[in-house]
Amino acid sequence: MAPPTTTASSTPSNPPSSSRPSPSTSSPSPPPPTAPAPLGVHLIGSLSGSTTAYAAMSAMLSSYPSRLRRVPDGEPAARGSFIAWQRDVFARAAPEVLRQYDSGFNCVPLPAVSQEEVDRVVKGMMMGTGEEGEREQDGGLKTGYDDAALSSYAAFTQLHAAGKISPHTRFQVCIPTPTAVMCLVRPEYQLAIEPLYTSALLSALRRIQAEIPHAQLAIQIDVAAETLTLEGLRRGDERCWWPHFAPYWGAPHFEGVVERIVRVVDAVESDVQVGFHVCHGDWRNAHFVEPADLGLAVEIANAVTQAARREVDWWHLPVPKERSDGAYFAPLRALDVGRAELFLGLVHADDEEGTWRRLRAAREVLGEEREVGVASECGLGRTPADKLQSIAEISTKVSMPVV
Repeated sequence: MAPPTTTASSTPSNPPSSSRPSPSTSSPSPPPPTAPAPLGVHLIGSLSGSTTAYAAMSAMLSSYPSRLRRVPDGEPAARGSFIAWQRDVFARAAPEVLRQYDSGFNCVPLPAVSQEEVDRVVKGMMMGTGEEGEREQDGGLKTGYDDAALSSYAAFTQLHAAGKISPHTRFQVCIPTPTAVMCLVRPEYQLAIEPLYTSALLSALRRIQAEIPHAQLAIQIDVAAETLTLEGLRRGDERCWWPHFAPYWGAPHFEGVVERIVRVVDAVESDVQVGFHVCHGDWRNAHFVEPADLGLAVEIANAVTQAARREVDWWHLPVPKERSDGAYFAPLRALDVGRAELFLGLVHADDEEGTWRRLRAAREVLGEEREVGVASECGLGRTPADKLQSIAEISTKVSMPVV
């Protein structure tokens, strides 16, 4: 059963787009309502139908010509479902900590677990042998994000050597927050397992930075679960987490979110680019819950920027297809992220007119002096394959070359 989707009742609807006349009978198209976005295009990470990093990156580079300052690997094969492949990480180390699901992805009720049992399982995970006590810190968990990144970087270097990647384009590695991955873990174990998984993820991040030249590397941190937790708390609507994203840490919950995100961003070295993709989840190519406006995303961006020890290089924020109204973009007036680039996920398939309209609405709030780039609303891993070309064509039309 798909999760229920809640939508802000105040969300205004847009008038239907007029049909485009036949090229043979039409007069020249009117100029777009605003200038193309000067920061080019940002790709979130995943690409529908990706089987190899080489094929995915080749497709991205040809579909978004001269528009990409960073290119991800498409999250091919098993990684195409965001964090679902991390179940295997826990299955190898301690399968009893995993949630169980039915065919509709509903949580299957399981017997309660005592604190004594939690302590026993976690202690068992930490008693293995390892170099320099590594096993004790990460509980034997190996996320695989480092192996995946290094494998895909080999494809990046091939394309670079062939002259298909600009010297100014970086290799983008996308990682989740530990908070997101904890949704795979049974509630009784989450608080105890989180430090182990965080240690494992940061270990993978250290290896990535040790083996990929920093001048070619960019790290994206995906913030998708935290928004659902906070939306549910603020709306008083548990359907926002159904129940995967219920907070497993105590109040104050917003500060707990920021603390956990900053722990990851501060592990990225200062000469490696780092940025964020903020969204409201993706289930069957739709949000788990539609944001009322960009207020929560801006609040998270500002708080992380202020708390982090290093600068953030970019923020990607989502824009639903139906939202070209000023009310949705109004919170951007309070955005305070320093020199970070801003990419708005306002490109939607088969909707060039609406994309221009959303870009114009954002600019009316931000002012023309605030440069922006464009993107799809979320990753393209769950996007129907027949929509990919349209998204690429529209993205290219509404943006400027950057490399």
